[in-house]
Amino acid sequence: MQFNIFDQLKTELDDFYTGKVHIAGTKQETGRYLNKKETGYQFSQWETLNLIELYYNSKFESGDTDSEGQRKVFLNVCRFRADVAAKQTDIDVKDFVFVPDDSNSEYGAFFISKKFRRWARERYFGSVINQLNQDFSKYGSCVAKRVGSEIERVPLKNLIVQQDARSLKTARYVIEEHVDMSFDDIESMKGWDVSSLNIPFGENNCVYERYGTVPLSWFKEQKRMKIEKGDEMRSIDCLSILLPNVKDKKTNTGSILFMEKITKRPYEEAHWMRIDGRWLGVGEIENQFENQVSRNMTANLRKRAMYWSSKHVFQSSDTEIAKNLIRNVKDGDVLKIMPNGNITPVAIDRKSTRLNSSHT
Repeated sequence: MQFNIFDQLKTELDDFYTGKVHIAGTKQETGRYLNKKETGYQFSQWETLNLIELYYNSKFESGDTDSEGQRKVFLNVCRFRADVAAKQTDIDVKDFVFVPDDSNSEYGAFFISKKFRRWARERYFGSVINQLNQDFSKYGSCVAKRVGSEIERVPLKNLIVQQDARSLKTARYVIEEHVDMSFDDIESMKGWDVSSLNIPFGENNCVYERYGTVPLSWFKEQKRMKIEKGDEMRSIDCLSILLPNVKDKKTNTGSILFMEKITKRPYEEAHWMRIDGRWLGVGEIENQFENQVSRNMTANLRKRAMYWSSKHVFQSSDTEIAKNLIRNVKDGDVLKIMPNGNITPVAIDRKSTRLNSSHT
């Protein structure tokens, strides 16, 4: 079957955004009417990162109001843990020490240290370290990328990776999204082929930087190289810059802006805590998922109980009395009450609410 890199890209994107990897427990359970139910520990990297971002910013998945239109309370118990962990693991440029291999290279280590600090100051490397350290404890993983002579932080929300990979170096695919790129942005990139592009003014596109294997015969065909016998059975690791044609809904087409064979991927990674079967580490926000759900549930149940127990409801057999004493009655008003039509309060048990409030 003819290889199409845009078909491959779509398959990998679908696998990341809609697929899940099985970590532990029973994988599938067949019940009545042959309905299959997923059980055990199923992991989705995209869903986990999305939930981490919501919880870190004290937001609910279902919105800020409940089914009755009342605003829900989010008592954040996970953000400060991630911030404290980042503070405890913080490092600065001054913490990098160059140690000579032997006594004859002491001066070399001294001058390299001076050169490194000057480079770090010019490239704002200290700020990059702080951002990586924040990701380290917040998401459980952080990724840095070598771009020429600089080191940049890669936002995890823009990184699409094989979910059950052991590392970025061995993953079947690593894709970095570059969102909202205009024609001027694309044209300014060194070595990118823009001859086939027709992007109107004001239109932005998502460009994908893909690292993964491709058939050797297909690579040589794209590079107009001589194809030898057996190349169709071999593969190479390749960097491809791809711009899919989102307007073509029937077939997967697009433009290959850049492509070259690589021997090493430009990413370095670190993980807070690892779990076998998934690439993304476990950070302090994810550690508190269940605690956060329980805390919010308890807080909102108490809030609702206090809300209803604070209501003052009255009863009367007089049909002519005001329907609402707060809105319809003012201080000094004289109420006309029929015989045996006294106004009496409806008893509401506030004991449980007082007990719950005393423990708060």
